[in-house]
Amino acid sequence: MAKLEIGVLAHLSRQPEDELKKVVNLGLRSCQVCSWEAELWTADIGKRLASAAKSLGVTISTFAGRDNPPANVEFHGRPEDHRPAAASVARRSR
Repeated sequence: MAKLEIGVLAHLSRQPEDELKKVVNLGLRSCQVCSWEAELWTADIGKRLASAAKSLGVTISTFAGRDNPPANVEFHGRPEDHRPAAASVARRSR
């Protein structure tokens, strides 16, 4: 049976290293990265996020993001609604 880890949502920011340090400071090693700001979905930030995750020993299980959500959005969408954004970020971070 696979070992499951408790994690938290981590906000993607211009300082992804600082966001992952917050995860570690909570005593956790797993997170999901979430962002509504498509301008942050760059190769540079993606590489920094991946590097910080590796150096801090944090597993990023998924990325959830969407450009311009409605102001009253509640994050209950189906996973397939978020796959295009996740794929785009993955391609940019290579």
